[in-house]
Amino acid sequence: MKIEFTVPGIPLARKAHQHRKVGDKVIKYLPKECESHQNLIKLCASKAMKGQPPIDKMVDVHIEAFWPPVKSLKAMQKGMMKQYGSIPYPKRADADNIAKNVLDGLKGIVITDDNLVVALHVYKRMREIPGTEIVVQERES
Repeated sequence: MKIEFTVPGIPLARKAHQHRKVGDKVIKYLPKECESHQNLIKLCASKAMKGQPPIDKMVDVHIEAFWPPVKSLKAMQKGMMKQYGSIPYPKRADADNIAKNVLDGLKGIVITDDNLVVALHVYKRMREIPGTEIVVQERES
């Protein structure tokens, strides 16, 4: 089984949990923007699954996160982006934090648990239309 879908908008990396003291207890929570972005990933994933149950086998996950071009882009880079459609983007979020956010959004909808991911590819790129393209491919064995 292969599931492919795109999450619209600027990619968001997983941020550290925040803590708040309520009485004697400390409550750990995700920042609202991370929670909102994960919900968007879950919505897009649910549409892609078309009512199928989550995959409970080993999978490969391919993530391409696209940011809009920065204003300081050089002419050569603009030409490359025009020619190839996108170019590498070394700034902004760490690739591992992008993956964490995406995998948390996939859990329970596309895959039963993120420990089933045996290969993970994350690419950070720039192109005119921002978004995150996600492909989950079930392994044969």
